Amino acid sequence: MQNPDDTARPDIPCVILAGGQSRRFGSNKALARVRGTRLIDLMIQRLAAQTTGPIAVNAPDDGPLSLAPYPILPDLIHEDIGPLAGLHAALSWSESLGQETVITSPVDTPNLPDDYVEQLLAASSPAVATCKGRIHALHGIWPVSLKSDLEAHISAGTRAARHWASACGAQNCEYAALSSRDPFFNVNTQEDLSRLHES
Repeated sequence: MQNPDDTARPDIPCVILAGGQSRRFGSNKALARVRGTRLIDLMIQRLAAQTTGPIAVNAPDDGPLSLAPYPILPDLIHEDIGPLAGLHAALSWSESLGQETVITSPVDTPNLPDDYVEQLLAASSPAVATCKGRIHALHGIWPVSLKSDLEAHISAGTRAARHWASACGAQNCEYAALSSRDPFFNVNTQEDLSRLHES
């Protein structure tokens, strides 16, 4: 029997990007805990409340994450190219599911807005999140048809996510700033994690 709450949520795949090396943080950010809960689990909870579609995590398949039943998507482009490799893995996974689009979000933004998925779906795909004039180029909705363009972009040597968002014509999807918290606050350092504990 279908959960009545499911009718209010769209069916779209989402991928959490957790493949970074967390150099500034000093350890795997996905495993860091906020009030007892791992960042990766907080992100899964945030997205699961907004979609009935499948959720996967871009991370090394030989890493320390234990996430069943959520699949781990390792990078398919085996170079140190940064988060665009995670986006490529997300597009490839969504394509394998026969889906037309995928939504992505980095693992280190547990304040994700409650209407994150809804607003991206209402935007013209591709689109990236913006807030108070700041672009969050890894928070976005992407057509699977962009995969070959992304591969060409990566082969050309460009690595910055913002450059890719511009190159593929991603529209800006503006989110309101909340008085109590930054909806896209990201945990880069241990000090950032402490700020989350205090908020």
